[in-house]
Amino acid sequence: RETKEASNNTDTETNEEFKNLEFETSSSGIGFQLLLRKLLEGPNIKPFLILVGLFILYPLTGMYSIAFFAIDLFKKLNLGSAETVAIISAVIRVFGTSLSSLLIFKHGRRKIMLVSNAAGTLTIGLVAMFVFLKEGDLGINDTLVLWILIILIFIFMFVIGVSVCNLPWVLMGEWFPPELKSLVSGTLVTIQFFSMFAAVQTTNLIIEMVGDSGLFMVFCVVCAANTIFIAILVPETHGKLYSSVK
Repeated sequence: RETKEASNNTDTETNEEFKNLEFETSSSGIGFQLLLRKLLEGPNIKPFLILVGLFILYPLTGMYSIAFFAIDLFKKLNLGSAETVAIISAVIRVFGTSLSSLLIFKHGRRKIMLVSNAAGTLTIGLVAMFVFLKEGDLGINDTLVLWILIILIFIFMFVIGVSVCNLPWVLMGEWFPPELKSLVSGTLVTIQFFSMFAAVQTTNLIIEMVGDSGLFMVFCVVCAANTIFIAILVPETHGKLYSSVK
């Protein structure tokens, strides 16, 4: 009897999986206008706009500018072996991203995003301050400032890796029903690439206008704006659809 019940349960689960596959297959044929209307009306518009904000803000936090111009930027700051610092900062960011995969199961999404964004804001703000002190030639020990800057940049890249650059993608995959995911992901990826392009292309322009310390201060302001945005608008959904969380 127990074997028969287990077999029935397995058949039920299999049937449900087939129904989900059929639904996803059939939804791919839904007209674009119908999907767009469903996205922009009802409970889906708010989470979509929240993610638009996140995908615009997070590439501007400095992560891509530091990654793309790491060697040149670190040489300007005289951070010892610029190539070594750039490689280590990238590895540390990867480590932070790997760690976030474990943290979200215990602490959810919102808490991790708030803590890591706040830490990133503080860290990059301190980088701006020490770069300003270094530029001012105020008689502070250069070796001490050098090591402080290296450590702060490593910490910044780590906290960026923990949530800033990856959890928006997690929310994108969780917040919407299956039939809207392709439209949402395509739109947000496009927005993210435009924001990343703007971040990379304006880096040298900002340096010319406000100097190296001013560049890091801009990053600090964006990180602070991202933190406030998350605190006000991003709820804890625990892997559920946005519409299912009150």
